[in-house]
Amino acid sequence: MRLFFTADCHHGINPRFERRTSMLAAEVLDLARPGDALVLGGDLACADRKGLDACLALFEPFPGTKAFVPGNHDLWSEPLGGIGSDVLYERRLAEAAARRGFRLLDDGPLRVPHPGGALGIAGSAGGFDFSLADLTPLAEAERAEVHQAWRTGQFRTAFWNDYRFTWRSGDRAWDHPAFAAACAARLRRHLAELEADATVSEIVCVTHTGAHLEQVKDHPNSRGRPLAGSLWLRGLSGSSALGDAIRASPKTRLAVCGHTHHERRHADSEGRLWINIGCDYPRKRWLVYEPGGEVRFTSWIE
Repeated sequence: MRLFFTADCHHGINPRFERRTSMLAAEVLDLARPGDALVLGGDLACADRKGLDACLALFEPFPGTKAFVPGNHDLWSEPLGGIGSDVLYERRLAEAAARRGFRLLDDGPLRVPHPGGALGIAGSAGGFDFSLADLTPLAEAERAEVHQAWRTGQFRTAFWNDYRFTWRSGDRAWDHPAFAAACAARLRRHLAELEADATVSEIVCVTHTGAHLEQVKDHPNSRGRPLAGSLWLRGLSGSSALGDAIRASPKTRLAVCGHTHHERRHADSEGRLWINIGCDYPRKRWLVYEPGGEVRFTSWIE
């Protein structure tokens, strides 16, 4: 069996990008065989459940196991007349997934049979808690400015829209670090479940946001930006608690994410691979992994 992974389709935003997502779906349907697995790594659409359903529908004919994790854009909702992001995460996204034959990985891990036993697949939206940004190089006043920007979502003239469109039912504010902590705790439980399963020979872990600094550092948008601004953005890119959960799982050999739209690849001292696939609005591709084998990528669709 083979695992196909991609992320950041952002379906429904731009017709040109939609066509590329359609091409991406056609490519995997041509490559896939029964027994393969498909995981979509979040940001399938953008605050639009019609866009989410349309994206899932493109991949519905995939002949094997299908799953996804939500991205931050999949949790967006218009504050006036919309659905709270908590309701989306806790119920509506799983319902949308089931209608198209997908599993929401945040609700529980998967086991996909292969000749060596079973491949465990665990996943999480992940969230962010600012922990991947080390502010020690900054002067005290700059550190205070970044901390304030993390509280408000705005750094000078830049604004992070998760602070506007992610909210709890009853118009309550969304606590980003608390959500990231809950995601990490749930992921740790799911990985422990797979670790305890003797039929699972290895695990792939999928998060939307970054779980390791090496998955998110050196973003091209940081070039020419003041260090404080770059570190503000890095703090919004993931959570070190996700990485701690993954490192506690010896069977996890591959951890993949999306979110920051730039390609990263790192092998740690234990031989575990940490990859950011690097898909963006105008360009898409697949990561293809066979248990016990090498990671490879298809060509960019751009």
